[in-house]
Amino acid sequence: MARRRLPRIFGYRGKPPQTREASELNTSSEELLSGKFLHEEDYGMKIANTYGFTAVGGTKRTYSGYTSHEFTSSGTMTIEGGEKTVEYLIVGGGAGGGRGNSNEGGGGGGAGGMKTGTFTASPGTYTITVGSGGSGGSSSGGDGGSSSIAVSGGSTIDSVSGGGGGGCCSCSGRNGASGGGGSGCSYDRPGGSGISGQGNNGGAGRWVSNNPGRGNGGGGGGKGGAGGNGSARGNNNRGGNGAGATNNYKDGTNITYSYGGSGGPGGPSMTSGGPALTAANNGWGGNGGTNANGSSGNPGVVIIRYL
Repeated sequence: MARRRLPRIFGYRGKPPQTREASELNTSSEELLSGKFLHEEDYGMKIANTYGFTAVGGTKRTYSGYTSHEFTSSGTMTIEGGEKTVEYLIVGGGAGGGRGNSNEGGGGGGAGGMKTGTFTASPGTYTITVGSGGSGGSSSGGDGGSSSIAVSGGSTIDSVSGGGGGGCCSCSGRNGASGGGGSGCSYDRPGGSGISGQGNNGGAGRWVSNNPGRGNGGGGGGKGGAGGNGSARGNNNRGGNGAGATNNYKDGTNITYSYGGSGGPGGPSMTSGGPALTAANNGWGGNGGTNANGSSGNPGVVIIRYL
């Protein structure tokens, strides 16, 4: 009877030169037939287990015994070899800040949702989705995009929503992972609602009924706290950002993620564009503007690490 040819594994047909003998791979007597594995699949599995867990995808870093894979845009992660428990950080896209009218500020954008957790990574392909930042508003700010980790063609392991956009001239803040701040135009506009476990509510705008009006926009909510109300801030002052939260999964140093945007300042004849954020994949919300557009939010990120 002709002997079956074994498949190519790691570039070799049959047993790779560096592979140990079958007896050294914890095989049972039932797996051996004159020193050969009974099934080609068994052979491939044993070789994979010999070489251990491997992962490909994203930007790979090593530090303090950890290996991390950072995804700053959507992609895939491929696992080969055995199983391993991995940790993950997932951050949604921050929302854009809203535009206020003359004298009165728009609301700050809500931060993208932020969560950490663990799962058992098995051989296969995982789909990574990274949420984009919302655009700065010529009216209300745009909502941030959602981020997720999922088994390709299968179930979602975890996901977070993007932040809610900051309110415009006559709008409340939008709902999201963290809510956007309300505008300070015409009367007090409420902030948007956040999602428990991902972020917090946006702050309310405050309209000061002097002539001309001096409405301060509310701050966007963040992972670490709600956005501040416009009434808590003085004339011409920015502030009210919802606090972010730190995480060190990328490279061992603490980075602040999911920070809410500030509301636009109110004041006579005020024109103030929302200050642009430093470009980074951190899920920060954009800042509200006064008689000018708000700034855009920053995109999110997904980081997976393991020992």
